[in-house]
Amino acid sequence: MPYQLSRRARALVLAAFTMAVCTAARATAQTCVYSDTAPGLALDSWDWRGFRNGELPQKFYYDGWEDKFELTVDDGRSAGVASNEVVVVLESAVPWAKEIAAWNFLNGEVTAIRTNGVGQTMTMRLTQTTCANSPSTIVLRKAKQLGWMRDVYHIDPINFWRLYRGKVVTITWSTDNGMFFPAPCLGCIAAGTPARVPATKLVGDFNGDGASDIALLGPPGWTTVPVAFSNRNGSFNVTNLPAGDFAAWAAVPGVKILTGDFNGDGKTDIALAAGAGWGSLPVALSRGDGSFDVRNNPLPDFAAWAATPGVNILTGDFNGDRRTDIALTGPAGWTTIPVAFSAGDGSFQATNRGTFDAQAPWTLSAFPAWAATSGARVLAGDFDGDGRTDLAITGPHGWTTIPVAFARSGGTFAVTNLATSYWDFPSWASDPDAQAIAADFDGDGATDIALTGAKWTTVPIAYSRKDGSFRVANDSYGPFAGLAAAPGARVSVGDFNNDRRADLALTGPTWGGDYSIGYYTINGFEPMPASWNTVPVAFATGMTNAPNADFAAWAATPWVAVLVGDFNGDGRADLALTGPMGWASVPVAFSNGDGSFIVTNQPIGDFARWASAEWGTP
Repeated sequence: MPYQLSRRARALVLAAFTMAVCTAARATAQTCVYSDTAPGLALDSWDWRGFRNGELPQKFYYDGWEDKFELTVDDGRSAGVASNEVVVVLESAVPWAKEIAAWNFLNGEVTAIRTNGVGQTMTMRLTQTTCANSPSTIVLRKAKQLGWMRDVYHIDPINFWRLYRGKVVTITWSTDNGMFFPAPCLGCIAAGTPARVPATKLVGDFNGDGASDIALLGPPGWTTVPVAFSNRNGSFNVTNLPAGDFAAWAAVPGVKILTGDFNGDGKTDIALAAGAGWGSLPVALSRGDGSFDVRNNPLPDFAAWAATPGVNILTGDFNGDRRTDIALTGPAGWTTIPVAFSAGDGSFQATNRGTFDAQAPWTLSAFPAWAATSGARVLAGDFDGDGRTDLAITGPHGWTTIPVAFARSGGTFAVTNLATSYWDFPSWASDPDAQAIAADFDGDGATDIALTGAKWTTVPIAYSRKDGSFRVANDSYGPFAGLAAAPGARVSVGDFNNDRRADLALTGPTWGGDYSIGYYTINGFEPMPASWNTVPVAFATGMTNAPNADFAAWAATPWVAVLVGDFNGDGRADLALTGPMGWASVPVAFSNGDGSFIVTNQPIGDFARWASAEWGTP
C-alpha cells in the first residue's frame, strides 16, 4: 500500500512559558506546535488557502504601525523545496538594515539573513527535523535610530509550518518609518489559533451524465469520498460512501490529487501521486453512484520520480486513446519526460524518454532542462489539435520564445522553440504577477495561451498556429485586465456561451472601502469599489459586466472556493461556490450565454459543512 504515516507523541515540559508537542512521522520531519513566546509582535496568520481556491502564487499586504510589507507564498516544487522545508526570501525596498531570523523555542536564533539597503535580496532554506533543532518560526527585525537591530514581528509559530511547509515565502519590506493604522486582516487566523486542514474540492462528471458534479477529499481522519451529483437545477444529490484506504492516502502531506478519466468510460476518476516513499499511483475509478473502485498497482520508479522535489505533475491524454495519463517534468539535471500511460484498469505503463528537436529528429532537445529553469511555467494542452496532449513553457525574464513539446508515439516528444509573432509576449509571460492560462480561445481545436494578472490594460493571447509558432493579439477588454490584476481577484476559465471558444470570468475580493487599492485601465488608475457586485466576463467578442450582487458578494467571502463546471449540461460553463463554516448551501450561477447568470442557492445538508475550510483537524 502507499506509504502511510505512523505516529507517536511525546510531551516536553519546559521552563517558563515554553511548551511543545511533537508528533513523529516515519521517514518525514516532526511537526511541532508551540505556545507563542517568540520575540516581537505576533502577526495573524494569513491563510492563503482561503483565497483563489488555494492557487499559488499569492500575495498579501501587511500593514503595521510603522511598517508595510508584502508576504508572497509560492509553490516550492519548481524550486526543489521538499515537504519538510521552507525557503524564506527577504527583499528590501528601504535603506535601513532588515533581518529575518529563524527562531527556535529551545535555542533561540538558529540562522538569519540580512539586507542593508534598497534592492537587496537574501534567501535561506529552513528544514524541519526535530522539535529541539528545527526553526519554530521566523522573526522580523529592523534597525532604527542608532542602528540597533530590534525584534518587531514574528509569524505565528502555531501555523508557520502548517501553512508554509514546502513553499517559498518572500517578504518584501516596502516601508519602515510611516504612520499607519493596521488594516483588518480578512481571511486571517488570529494568532494562537491553529489553522485547520481544508477539504479538497474536485469538479468533474462523476456519473457520466454530462453535468458537472463536486467531490471532496478531506483532511486526516476522513474515510469516505463525499460526492454531490448535480440535478441540473442547482440542487444536488449527495452520497458519502467509504473508499477504503484511498481517503487516508489522499490526506498524506505532500500528496498531489489528480482528476481525469483514467479508464475512458466517460466518468471522472481520481488519482494520487507524490507521496513520500510510495511505490504506486493509487486510482479511484468512479462507478457512477458515489462509490469508487480503488486500484493500487505498483509503479515504483515513476512513483518515486513524482515525489522528487522540483517535479511538475501534469495530466492529459498524451497518446490520444481518450484515457488520462500523467507526465512529469523534473528538477535541474533531468534529461527526460517520464509519462505514465493509463492502461484503463487502474494500472499504468511508464516510459522515460528524452525529447528530440522537431527540425532535426536525430538531435536531443533541451526541453527538460528548460522546464527546470527557475521561473519557468509548464502548461499542458493540445497545441497542434491532433488529440494528444502536448507541453509548452513560458519562461523567466530574458526568454524570447515559447518552447513546445509535441507528444509523439511511445512517450517521445518533438520540440520546437520558436519566437512569437509579437516578440514581447515571452517577456510579458515572465512577469511574476502574470497568470498563464492554457485554453482554446479561438475555437480551432488547438490550445492557446492567455495572460492575466499583471498591472496591464490588455489581455495578451498567443494563438497557436499548430506548428510551435504563435500569433499574438494584445487587445483591451475594457477594464477586465485591470480587474483581473486586483489582489484577491480570481480568474475562471470556461466556455460561458457555448461557442467552442474559451472565455474568462472574474470574481472579486471585498476591500471594505479601502480606496488606496485600485486597478488599471487605458484611462489610468481607478479606485477599487468597496465590494464587487458583478461577475465580469471576457468573451472573444468583448467584455460584459452584468450585475449579480448576491453571488458576487458570496464569491468574495474569505474561504469561499469558486468552482467552474457545466452544472446543468447545456454546454455553457457555470460557477458554483463552496463556503466557510456556517454555509448550508452550494450557490450556483448558471450562465445565460450573454454574460448574465441565473443564481440558485439550494440547501445541501452536511455537504456544505464538509466542504468548508474549517472542517476537520490538522
